[in-house]
Amino acid sequence: MSVSLIMTNFSAGELSPRLGGRVDLAKYANGLAKLENMFTHPHGGASRRTGFRFIGEATANKVRLIPFEFSTEQAYVLEFSDRKIRVYKDGGIVLNSGSPVEITSPYTASDLAKIRFTQSADVMYLVHPEIQPYKLSRTSHVDWSMGVVPFSSPPEEWNSSNGFPSCVTFFEERLCFAASPANPQTVWMSKAGAYEDFGISDPLVDDDACTYTLSADQVNAIRWMVSSKKLILGTSGGEWWLSGGSSADSVTPNSVMVRRETTHGSAAIPPVVVGGVMLFLQREGRTIRELAYSFEADGYVAPDLTILAEHLTRSNSITEWAYQQSPDSIVWMVRDDGVLLGLTYQREHEVVSFHRHLTDGKFRSVCSIPGPTQDEVWVVVDREVNGTVRSYVERMENQFDGSGSEGAFFVDSGLSYDQGVSDTVFTGLDHLEGKTVSVLADGAVHPDVAVENGAITLTAPAKIVHAGLPYISNMKTLRIEGGAMSGGTAQGRMKRISHVTVRLFQSLGLQVGYDGDHLERAPFRSSADKVGGAPALYTGDYEVKFNRGYDRDGQIYIRQDQPLPLSVLALIPEVSVYS
Repeated sequence: MSVSLIMTNFSAGELSPRLGGRVDLAKYANGLAKLENMFTHPHGGASRRTGFRFIGEATANKVRLIPFEFSTEQAYVLEFSDRKIRVYKDGGIVLNSGSPVEITSPYTASDLAKIRFTQSADVMYLVHPEIQPYKLSRTSHVDWSMGVVPFSSPPEEWNSSNGFPSCVTFFEERLCFAASPANPQTVWMSKAGAYEDFGISDPLVDDDACTYTLSADQVNAIRWMVSSKKLILGTSGGEWWLSGGSSADSVTPNSVMVRRETTHGSAAIPPVVVGGVMLFLQREGRTIRELAYSFEADGYVAPDLTILAEHLTRSNSITEWAYQQSPDSIVWMVRDDGVLLGLTYQREHEVVSFHRHLTDGKFRSVCSIPGPTQDEVWVVVDREVNGTVRSYVERMENQFDGSGSEGAFFVDSGLSYDQGVSDTVFTGLDHLEGKTVSVLADGAVHPDVAVENGAITLTAPAKIVHAGLPYISNMKTLRIEGGAMSGGTAQGRMKRISHVTVRLFQSLGLQVGYDGDHLERAPFRSSADKVGGAPALYTGDYEVKFNRGYDRDGQIYIRQDQPLPLSVLALIPEVSVYS
């Protein structure tokens, strides 16, 4: 006798293979064995990620993206390279009289990883342990300048022999610096309301600059600072906070209180702040911890978020990350091997879901800025083209809005064409010369085609075309638990899935099977669809037969390899367990 089971959501994301026997774990029912080039929504469904749109080639092979947020309506992406900064806005390079806006920088390519920054309106302060602090100022859309910060009474400890601060942030109307090479446990705070003045009076007054050095049983170099109700400090040996003499007091030269809360130790990568919670990397760069205040513990706690997906960072560390607040609260992370990891995080709904993303190349940098309708994710990707590795600046396309397959952008390093008149030849793809690209033409899948002389030629004319590198989205369930009619567990027993119902939302194209080598493509075209046109997007239940006998695993594999959208809301397999 068969039993109909249901997987109602995938909010636990990809889980570690080491949890293969933990069917007792609550998250097992909502977890997956693989979630590749797909992500989970806080609502529970899993969707294919959109593609990355080609913006331009980077000025060098080693670059770093840094966000510059003048306001929620006006934000820029800064491409830092060897002694040069290039500015992007509105999906392209900012031009001044036809030439890219470029700013001279004091940082070489080897300095980029250690740059830290903080921003107030149109001024960004930047620090590096071996370079005196600089500030980048924006006067207009095309008018930018960069120079040494003209401090008044700078701390004597800052010099070429002892080094310069490596961390910077704002706290209680003060500009705060910390951790020079010679003074790794020291925090320097400017005068209140005078960010570039570190002078003191005689006698001291409350708004004077102040300096504080952590007292610890060993050298705990400060790795980062985050401004909250208190100044949160991450050090190599633990996590601390700094505030005034009491919870209601502000910091003054004569009133500073410092406490250590946890002893995990932090990596030299600034945390991401999600609501009132800080996510930080443990000092080895492979464990993500959630630093939040606990009323039960009457202090800060830092539980491990990667414990259920430790396989994603077991052998590789995270080098950069960025938080995309809208629309789905996702932290995007670049791994040192070029893989992009995602973490859908919404603590109030208990959603902590990891997913991984691959492309024809390696991700090297990531940042996020506010956009008109949602936060934008920008990346630098190294791609091999005609035997040469080239670095491209690309932007993740906004989430698919379901308005029709003509607007579906599911290719990487891609471009779009909307010429108003049907054509067969589309140019401008020089950055993919010699590559075979996927093409969506007027909402219908076109056979893959090679780029020759920067152009592609279609077999039939089309008006709206999206072309770029293909990528495959995969989703694999854990071993099914349930359906044992005689009681007990279904684990280890022979079982058979006769068919599975896939609950879809605004999707088109789907392959289903029991592993990656045995998949059947589900047809979506019906007699109501226009011949040669695009089928309508599908929302509803789609039943797929399984052509397999009994096995012990009972896993379901879903794939999308066409440049089309896919959103899976639930899986409903019909299972027979052999008793």
